[in-house]
Amino acid sequence: RESKKIDFALVIYGGADFHFRLLGRFRVGYGLDSKALLINAAPEALMGVVLFVGCFVALQRGKTTFEKQQSQLQASLMTKSSVIVAFATVGAFAAFVAHLSDSSISVQAPNWGMHFVYSDCISHVVFALLLVSAMLVWRPSDEMQGYKYAEQPQDQESQSIIGAAVDDKAQETSDKPVE
Repeated sequence: RESKKIDFALVIYGGADFHFRLLGRFRVGYGLDSKALLINAAPEALMGVVLFVGCFVALQRGKTTFEKQQSQLQASLMTKSSVIVAFATVGAFAAFVAHLSDSSISVQAPNWGMHFVYSDCISHVVFALLLVSAMLVWRPSDEMQGYKYAEQPQDQESQSIIGAAVDDKAQETSDKPVE
């Protein structure tokens, strides 16, 4: 049920984002003022807030659950992920405001070359920084149980099965002749 709510919110956000960006592209041709742009940006902003709050609440629930289970490493990961979500919120807000305040989209724009910076570059830089930080927080290590690297067996049979999970107990029973 919770997953369906998130899926629904993502679909609504995607539609609102598409509408806002499409309207931004037609800004000059239709002579839209900033008030009309702000009104059409409201659904995207609202859904963005809903998604960020939902992520933050889910991470806090996970942290509480792991703390109850005395699993401090996983609780620490949830805390670090919450910090990343907080930075994502700030970064998304900055990219959104930059996109709204794009002065390079006008009929007499002397700085039209800066349009890419306002419309895409800021959001891409924010995304890249958040992706790298999430990769650093969730990188596999010896301390993280359940997220360890496992060495693959080097026998003849396992080399012929690419990508298949090998169960030692199943192999032992399958080697016995059927009576």
